[in-house]
Amino acid sequence: MTVSVIIPTYNSEQFIIEALQSVYDQNFAFNEVICIDDASTDNTISLIKKKFPEVLVFSNSQNSGPSFSRNKGIKLATGTVLAFLDSDDIWPSNKIKEQLQQLTADPSLEIIGGLTSYFFMPESIKRKETEKLETPHFNAHLGSLLIKKNVFSKVGAFDETLRLSEDQDWFLRVREAKTSMKIIDKVTLNYRVHNKNSTNDLSFKGSGILEVLKKSLDRRRFADQLKSLDPIIINHEK
Repeated sequence: MTVSVIIPTYNSEQFIIEALQSVYDQNFAFNEVICIDDASTDNTISLIKKKFPEVLVFSNSQNSGPSFSRNKGIKLATGTVLAFLDSDDIWPSNKIKEQLQQLTADPSLEIIGGLTSYFFMPESIKRKETEKLETPHFNAHLGSLLIKKNVFSKVGAFDETLRLSEDQDWFLRVREAKTSMKIIDKVTLNYRVHNKNSTNDLSFKGSGILEVLKKSLDRRRFADQLKSLDPIIINHEK
């Protein structure tokens, strides 16, 4: 199996170098590392090209949202397995090798997930006091997953009409399609909590999650499969 990395970026000059460094700290021979820049107005692109000239950088002609950027990256990727990383997050150094080992050991698996650990920028310490983010846990963060590319043929691409909660929408479609998935009891994503997170200061309704849940219910109702989705089980194998 070969692995391509897809990183959507938008005005990410504060974090992008650290994110990319965590990719190269994997010490893994990726097919390619692709950054899709969503019409940034800061120094994101110049920083990438200066520090990591081997990264393939593609620019959107206008700001089109993370779904558009990820879908563009999927079309460009040549690997059989895809790994996503948001430009403000970081991978632990053992992520790719551990997850790829799981995929190799069981060819029936289509997605390998893991736990997300949250770390806080100084200006976001108050959020740590109000949100239960101290303990690593599984969440539908794309950066915590390793995904066989053909899964996107099965469940479809990211919904480009969604600017928020597009990853949760895609993950619900994965579960509705009974995609073979395993969640390992190891941290596979370090998620940065800061004042520019896209869902900051949004209500539950404003985050778009209600729209995403309704889409899921409508799909299952149409398919006459309106029942609870299978529970997500974290595998505790040693």
